Amino acid sequence: MAKTSKWALERIREANKNAYKGLSLNGIGRIDKLDEIPDEVFSLSWLESLDLGENNITVISGLIAALQNLTSLNLSYNRLAKFPDTISELKNLTLLDISGNQLEEIPESIIKLQKLSKLFIGCNQLTEIPNSVMKLANLKTLDLSCNRLSVIPESIAELRNLTAIDLSGNNITELPEYVTKMQNLSKIYLVDVPLEVPPIYVASNGMAAIREYYEKRAER
Repeated sequence: MAKTSKWALERIREANKNAYKGLSLNGIGRIDKLDEIPDEVFSLSWLESLDLGENNITVISGLIAALQNLTSLNLSYNRLAKFPDTISELKNLTLLDISGNQLEEIPESIIKLQKLSKLFIGCNQLTEIPNSVMKLANLKTLDLSCNRLSVIPESIAELRNLTAIDLSGNNITELPEYVTKMQNLSKIYLVDVPLEVPPIYVASNGMAAIREYYEKRAER
């Protein structure tokens, strides 16, 4: 077991002493980053928010399932190569940030997180939008930026409550017309995308312009 950094232990003890509902163990700017989640964290069953971003964590212990009150979990910019199935047991999560890791896929188990409204999985190595993500009915914000996506599947229209999606930094050349049928979608980010249809000068003006483009094309 790796030795837990002193700064992390001090924050955990303070959170335990004061029954804080939020705990930040973000390692940004630190030399002695965390290699794993300290076991002491798992006894803080009342936690609602846990920030473990900017560390060197490669594996998530199954003990994290004890944190059933968590609504917000930040694991961004660690070294996760596989999505930890144990996270799917945290069924009260409304926000999950796993961007900046090395994930190539998202397992079906994420479907259990039906309360998720914000999911950040940008800056990974996804080559397609996972079908499991399309089944998160309450999702409102989805960040897929800086992956290896080239196609937007029709099943994305299943995300009827989605209001914002970030597709920046992918290899997408076409934004299909069925995206315009997502009535609640008001914000779409397409920075550094080689978009051809509709033209990027149209798409950069937002969903209203994209919808207008397809409406005019249908009239021809």
